[in-house]
Amino acid sequence: MENKESKTPASCPLSFYNIDAHIKLNQRLKKENIAVRGIWQKGDNTYFKVYFYSTKETKALDAHFIYDLYDKNTEHYYKDIKQFVAEYQEIMASREKNIANAKKSVQIEQNFTTLQTILPEIIILMFFTLMRTEMIEVKLSVVKDFIKKHQPQAAHLSEQYIEAFIRAQTINVDAFYKSMEQLIYHDENILNDLLTDVVKISATDGAIHYIEKLYIAEIMQFYRDKNIRFSVEV
Repeated sequence: MENKESKTPASCPLSFYNIDAHIKLNQRLKKENIAVRGIWQKGDNTYFKVYFYSTKETKALDAHFIYDLYDKNTEHYYKDIKQFVAEYQEIMASREKNIANAKKSVQIEQNFTTLQTILPEIIILMFFTLMRTEMIEVKLSVVKDFIKKHQPQAAHLSEQYIEAFIRAQTINVDAFYKSMEQLIYHDENILNDLLTDVVKISATDGAIHYIEKLYIAEIMQFYRDKNIRFSVEV
């Protein structure tokens, strides 16, 4: 075993599964090839969950019985067991953080995909929401309610995430017309609710203004051209 003290930086990817250790067993110092599968504290004592390759057994071992450790993969020698414990805990915490971040990235991607299914409707609703600046928060609540009704998987998303998503969309006349063309692939009930909420948003301040009526008429004409039935009147 090399007599080389560890100078492993905190970011070093320790593997912990190919380690030579001198362990006090039955009053004798015995060399074992082990894998460290866990470390925990109980009171003032530190315990290792150790897999012994020689016997193919996993045992809990008080750190006091471990004389030294040599990681054969990283070629680092540990005379100070506390140093090994500190590095192990730091590396494992970093791994847990990386796993959590990866899961978060996957969840964000899933959330994005979830809302993408009704993105044309969201863009159209936001087009009317931003057409005039009065009572924006009330109008946004209509958009959020539409999302929750027609995309049940969005129920677990926070209000902040939904609002950040809808505010991040590019909203302009081109986006409006492009989104409208995509509506032909969507359920007629959703499209009727879309038109109902467009009118609701437009009438938030008590009156539907001329510019709003023009674009509502565009949607209605599109519905007629595509044989999409609707019951909303303006």
